[in-house]
Amino acid sequence: MPYMPFFCVLTHSGNGMTVLKVFPASAIQFAVYDSIKDALLGASQHSAPQLSTVQQLGAGMAAGAAATMATYPLEMLRCVVCDISDDV
Repeated sequence: MPYMPFFCVLTHSGNGMTVLKVFPASAIQFAVYDSIKDALLGASQHSAPQLSTVQQLGAGMAAGAAATMATYPLEMLRCVVCDISDDV
């Protein structure tokens, strides 16, 4: 098997770049959701240790938006690399 640089392996069909984008996106989403959940539980006057459905939905939407905004440049890079590798 001929030698292939690590970057070439990562950019083959964009699969490696997608994997490199998913890990930070998941980490950011988890961290933001957990932070928002803790903030909402701390601000709640109720003694219930759980968030309401609407609070969970809002925290999830904010976490998803934060993860998307943070990793969108990686998605653009993936698209550019796939486009370049298709031309070669």
